[in-house]
Amino acid sequence: MQLSLTNALHIGLTPEQKAGRLLGIGGSDATKIMEGDWHDLWLVKTEQKEDDNLTDIFRVQLGNVTEELNLYWLEKHSRLEDMTITGAPHTKFVTSQTVPNGSDGIPVRCMPDALGYWEIDEYNHRCVVDAKHTNAYADESYLFKKYYWQLTHNAMVCGCTVCIISPIYGNEWGDPIVWELSEEDTRHLIKTEEAFWWHVTSNTPPDDHTPQRTTRTLEDMVKVNMEGNNEWASLAEDFKVNKEAHSIHAKAKKGLRKLVEDDVSLAIGHGVVAKRRKNNNVYITEIKEGTK
Repeated sequence: MQLSLTNALHIGLTPEQKAGRLLGIGGSDATKIMEGDWHDLWLVKTEQKEDDNLTDIFRVQLGNVTEELNLYWLEKHSRLEDMTITGAPHTKFVTSQTVPNGSDGIPVRCMPDALGYWEIDEYNHRCVVDAKHTNAYADESYLFKKYYWQLTHNAMVCGCTVCIISPIYGNEWGDPIVWELSEEDTRHLIKTEEAFWWHVTSNTPPDDHTPQRTTRTLEDMVKVNMEGNNEWASLAEDFKVNKEAHSIHAKAKKGLRKLVEDDVSLAIGHGVVAKRRKNNNVYITEIKEGTK
């Protein structure tokens, strides 16, 4: 018996998608550029070499098949709201022809798995999401380092301020890896991508580069013990006691946002106000007593 998984597997890129990848720098390209693998990537961008064919790489296809479940689980069990699936399968590019932050306008593009909003300090931040299925022995430090520049690039292209990796370790879904976009690292990425793209447009072979900046890792960050901090102890207790209430609160906010139609800038009722900001995000707040 022969099984057909054509609908489940992303069997390579379409000719249009392959052609599109030659027109600019993508997320996976950003990783190669920042790791110094310039010459091989230059050969691909100048059409002197075929890009790697991942059709028969099992781990790649496994990640493709589990991507939809991964993203569904992320939205259901986290603070991610209003998620839009942009891939699955990757049928279009998210593109930008002018890089922000004062660049000369190198063409950049990406195919993020999803876009959404992530709540930090009671505000929703636009985020870019990548679903990753890795082995059971990997950890968040490995994924953070491996995909840091890819997510930084994708966030820059999509105008996001938060990056999220939704991991599956073997057969277990892991906690999302979340970080805010670093403006300093973004500027450094743009500068390095511009330097590489000059070689493409001028048809000048580059040498492989030694990375000028190592990818930041979780291990490099400081670890502290808060056992002796009374304020931490009090807040930690509040966090544990009110966990269920917070979940109900978050679901209520999500439901209220969905009731605000796209052409509504302000909605008021029952002591709650929903305001649409210039970034098109809807913020839900309680009307305090005595305010108008």
